[in-house]
Amino acid sequence: MNDYKVKVVEFPQKRLVGMKVGTTMSKAQVDCPAIWQTFGPRIDEIVSGDCTGSYGLSLMLNEQDFDYWAAVESDLADPLPSGLARVEIPAGWYARAEVPNLEGLGPAYMYLYDQWLKESGNTANYQAAGFEFYPPNWQPAEALEIFMPLIKT
Repeated sequence: MNDYKVKVVEFPQKRLVGMKVGTTMSKAQVDCPAIWQTFGPRIDEIVSGDCTGSYGLSLMLNEQDFDYWAAVESDLADPLPSGLARVEIPAGWYARAEVPNLEGLGPAYMYLYDQWLKESGNTANYQAAGFEFYPPNWQPAEALEIFMPLIKT
């Protein structure tokens, strides 16, 4: 499938507050939605005013294990409420792909990290977090974006 609109973009640093779960490739389909169920109701504790969107970050620990964060931008001062922590998306180059809905997330990641990466000549930065961006008031049937960190050559 090659109908994902992929563009290489320079993304600014984002300082986020969220919750983390350690998971594996085989457990991610259960663990990642579960962390959102726990984190979502707490967004009002973290954001003053309107939420500008939320982020799902994946930081690979090895080929199977990774930390997944559900997070939002926040200017919340320390100390953070119990169970929340800070996480950062570093500024850098990312391949951004539009995903039509939540059901398309897995296939979009497979396309981006497999087919697009090979065809584009770019190099993924596996030391940095890849992430999803969910617009404000997002619903599973709506579009989202995924970002794969790149090593700029």
